[in-house]
Amino acid sequence: MNALPLFAAALAVATVLSCSACRAQQPVLCSDKASSAPVYVQIDTTTPVPTVTPKACHVMQGASITWVADTTAFSLRFKDAGNPGGKGMPKEPTSSPSSNGKQQYNVNARGNEGTYDYDVIVAGKAMDPAIIIKK
Repeated sequence: MNALPLFAAALAVATVLSCSACRAQQPVLCSDKASSAPVYVQIDTTTPVPTVTPKACHVMQGASITWVADTTAFSLRFKDAGNPGGKGMPKEPTSSPSSNGKQQYNVNARGNEGTYDYDVIVAGKAMDPAIIIKK
């Protein structure tokens, strides 16, 4: 048996499995530093009024933003500037369960540069954070 083709096949499989650029980038908690990487906004539904971390999320145009909560459904209500996903995106989206059972809503920041004020609504209670898009 020729070991060279077997070695080449094993090397190819190992390269594909270890290629970090080939894997989907995991979102990180959004911050006050504009990022083009995928980010998430954490919603705490266990408080009397929902709390959001961070209160202001800064992203670069095109970044993926995911709002995440426990198993409690939530809705978002974008104000005057509309949905940061841009034209055609709903102004009042609701969360849906993800594969891990958590509630989430995801959008790519395709809107114009600016501040997107919105409410997070859980069981009729609202909190008003913002998304800030930079070019």
